Amino acid sequence: GKVVAGLCHGPWIMISAGIMRDKLACAYVGLKDDMVNSGANVVDADVIVDGNVITCSYYAACGKFMRETFSAVDRWKKGESLSSPIKV
Repeated sequence: GKVVAGLCHGPWIMISAGIMRDKLACAYVGLKDDMVNSGANVVDADVIVDGNVITCSYYAACGKFMRETFSAVDRWKKGESLSSPIKV
């Protein structure tokens, strides 16, 4: 239930952990097929927050990624959750 965040190829760890099935996510172009094959619903976006899982497609969106990650950690600390995924 903790926040898990990865940008560029970082989500490969999430794929290996088996947590991407049915998650809304974005992906670096070189990782897209692996994300789709893991069961993730991949959309074109800089950053996606789906529950406790945060994905970022490319380093150029690092600022957005970090803002959303810190926000998610704050929500987690307060015991709050998202009602629906966020596409940034």
